Amino acid sequence: GDGSAPGLAIELMESFTAQASANRIVLEAALSRWKIPFEINSHGGLLALGHPIGASGAVLVSRLMHRLHPGQLGLALIPSAGGLASALLMRREWSAS
Repeated sequence: GDGSAPGLAIELMESFTAQASANRIVLEAALSRWKIPFEINSHGGLLALGHPIGASGAVLVSRLMHRLHPGQLGLALIPSAGGLASALLMRREWSAS
């Protein structure tokens, strides 16, 4: 790499497949257009790794926090029934070392 901070890290819950697919298409189109590098679910989807009832959002945020490098932005997205969704944009400010 060139030493620059990695792009946007995204954790996207895929429990409602149609909604998650639509979100992914829109994200990929927008971020590519704006030339923002990004990775979506770089360590696999949440359903494959575990989908605890009532804690999926907490798992998304925890996974995202562990992926971020200092100064990097992260986006956690979780759909819910009826076409609703929640999102959290975060930035890691410090190094754990």
